Amino acid sequence: MNPTTVLLALAMSLFAAKLPSLAADESSISDEVKIPLKSSLVGKDGSLNENVLQKLGVEDKKKAKARQMQFLDTVDQKLFRRGWIVRERTKEKKLEIERSTTFKRRYTVQGEAWREALAEAKKDFGNDLGKHEVQREWGTRGLTLSVALDTALPGFGGDLPGCKDAPRPVAASAPAHIKKMLNADLSQLQVYGPVKGRRWKGQVPGVEDELDVEVWTVRKAADSVDVDYLAEVSFKAKDAERAAVERTHLLKALNKDWVELDGTSRTEQIFHRYKPCDPSLDSK
Repeated sequence: MNPTTVLLALAMSLFAAKLPSLAADESSISDEVKIPLKSSLVGKDGSLNENVLQKLGVEDKKKAKARQMQFLDTVDQKLFRRGWIVRERTKEKKLEIERSTTFKRRYTVQGEAWREALAEAKKDFGNDLGKHEVQREWGTRGLTLSVALDTALPGFGGDLPGCKDAPRPVAASAPAHIKKMLNADLSQLQVYGPVKGRRWKGQVPGVEDELDVEVWTVRKAADSVDVDYLAEVSFKAKDAERAAVERTHLLKALNKDWVELDGTSRTEQIFHRYKPCDPSLDSK
């Protein structure tokens, strides 16, 4: 069975039509489809090659928006191992730079049983769950349920806080219920990154929702100064049924050799490729 057939079969199995209708308290859950692309598709200029961009409906590669992000965790990555992601990020908008800190808890879903993961999230967050964005994330490895909250990141421009300063706004902006959940680990945070990226907007036939096409420049390994690229195409849909149909159309539009079958998340790869930065080397 060739890779394209495998991916299409996975898509249909993940998004089977037997998904039950959403109850009222589940109607606010959003869906995002993420397809990782092979790094070999990225040129020396840090952008996807013209053929790929054209296929994804990107009209002008010069119209990319700049982004930066870095992750915060303990030296032994306790938070990530517990399913937590703490991230600082800047995004270039039309008229401004958006700065934010994200607190995200991810729950692995067995098969299609996302409601079991939702029940676990309700148990963990209680009445505070309603303050967060709850999302089903569909990747090549399967389905994940995420619970995320964004807070403002102080400062100006596109640069992120350095090693010494980065943990301070995290501790300051974390709501009380998250501080309680993260406990002492919140006071032991160190920085992994930063990494720089670019995002384009695209469109393909059969996918009504706009595509986000991203390329991030990262280290090849924690002890290396050589760079590699993490590329991904994604879109957000209003519900799981629509995500199912559009994901299938997107996979059909992609060349079978373009999709990265490994499926390791971008966040996990960054944690593998970066050591906690040394505050003594911080120039900020």
